[in-house]
Amino acid sequence: MKRWAIVTVGLYALVLLLLTVPVSLAAWLKWSAGSGWAIGGDAPPRDLIEIFAQWGYWLWLGVLVAAQALLLLVPVAAAEHRPVRRRP
Repeated sequence: MKRWAIVTVGLYALVLLLLTVPVSLAAWLKWSAGSGWAIGGDAPPRDLIEIFAQWGYWLWLGVLVAAQALLLLVPVAAAEHRPVRRRP
């Protein structure tokens, strides 16, 4: 069962990594009345590549993946188990 949890966490990390690019590009979209949606700014693709060089991005990704791993790998049944009270 833990093998599937590890695979799930790996796929979750991959999806987060791959979704960063389109979401970041959407942040640079601007609407103009004549031409519709267009990418604005000086050089968004160059700026987008710089996102991956920042330590804050990797920290954010690590925190999200660690949270997902804890949710999948820590056994819930052990956490819910309460000690049995004995009567005298």
